[in-house]
Amino acid sequence: MQRKSAFGGHRRRGSVFSLAVLLAALAGLCWGCSGGGGEETRMPSPDGYYTLVATVNQSKADVATYKCVKLTVLDGSGGVVFRKQTRASGRIRWQAGWGPNHRIWISSNDIGVQCWDRQRDGSWQHVRGSYKRNQRHGKWEWLNDDGSVRQTRWFLGGAEVTEDEFLKRLLEKEKK
Repeated sequence: MQRKSAFGGHRRRGSVFSLAVLLAALAGLCWGCSGGGGEETRMPSPDGYYTLVATVNQSKADVATYKCVKLTVLDGSGGVVFRKQTRASGRIRWQAGWGPNHRIWISSNDIGVQCWDRQRDGSWQHVRGSYKRNQRHGKWEWLNDDGSVRQTRWFLGGAEVTEDEFLKRLLEKEKK
C-alpha cells in the first residue's frame, strides 16, 4: 500500500486549491491522496484509529454516480462508520484527506471543497466554512444530507459570536 501526498505534486490555481492547502496547514499533519484513476486509496487518520478509503465508482448501475469518488471511513476493526458518494468526478483531478479532529475532506474542481466532521455521538456531519489564521472565521453552516442548512454559527478570531457582533467588528475594522 502506497501513501500519496495530499496534493500529489500537481499544480492548481484558484480558491479551491487555496482552501485545500489551508486545511492541510491547519491539520499540521495531513494524510491524503489525489487521483484521476479508478484505484482504491487507503489513508490512516493521523491518530491511526480510522482509515479513509477513497474509490472511484466503476458501476454503471447509477449513471449519476458512475466514475464519481466515494469516501468510506473504517474503524480500527474494519467496520464502516461513514460512507459518502461525493459526486466529485473521478475523471478529473481530485484530492481527499484528513484534517484536524477527525475531519475528512475532498477537493475537486467540479464540487469544490467538501468536509465532514465526526460528531461526539459518532455520526458524521457535512460542514462548510472558512479559516483565517488557522481559526474558524465568518459564517459556518452545518448541512443536512439534502444540502439544506441545519445550523449556522458565526466565528471571529476562533471565538463564536452573534451575526450582529461579527458584522459590527467587521465594519469597525473597515473604518480603520
